[in-house]
Amino acid sequence: MAINFKTNIAKVAEGIQQKLLILVDADDMTRTMASTATALIRDRVHEKGLAADGTPIGTYSEGYMKVRTGDYGNSGVKTKGKNAGEKKDSGAYTKGAKAGSPRPRYNRSTDTKVILSLTRQMENDLAICATDPIKVDGGYGIGFQNKDNFEKARWCEDTYKKSIYRLTSSEKDVMDQIRNEHIKNALS
Repeated sequence: MAINFKTNIAKVAEGIQQKLLILVDADDMTRTMASTATALIRDRVHEKGLAADGTPIGTYSEGYMKVRTGDYGNSGVKTKGKNAGEKKDSGAYTKGAKAGSPRPRYNRSTDTKVILSLTRQMENDLAICATDPIKVDGGYGIGFQNKDNFEKARWCEDTYKKSIYRLTSSEKDVMDQIRNEHIKNALS
């Protein structure tokens, strides 16, 4: 008398193999990690003014604050209406080739914390990109789209003697959560 066994081991193995292939294709996970990290870094550096160690990046000088806010001595003043007495423009250049032409108005706050943002060019230029020139399958990085902003970032880190664009420990925790969620979803 023979005992016959049927097994679905081939089907189970195929299912496991498919789940493992999802883990091997890390493109979705690394892209999610990079875009999330970019948003976290942009908020921390360009809104809150914090370095990677959680401390303030620095404080703007009084002279720079005049440029930042447009509060020059020759700025025009509103004389009528509910905003009477407030500055209405950024004044004009008084020396050099631009003498007499209006100064740019950046519409920035009077907060002196360093946020590495005057024209918003650096924060808008911070983006995710495929890891080039050394391409890693499913690899993404965070960087500036033009060399000038990269050089500005390096200059700021050298000037303030702080690591600014590295991930904080809490940002690394968020990356771990994304990775763990990706693995959990792939294996479920």
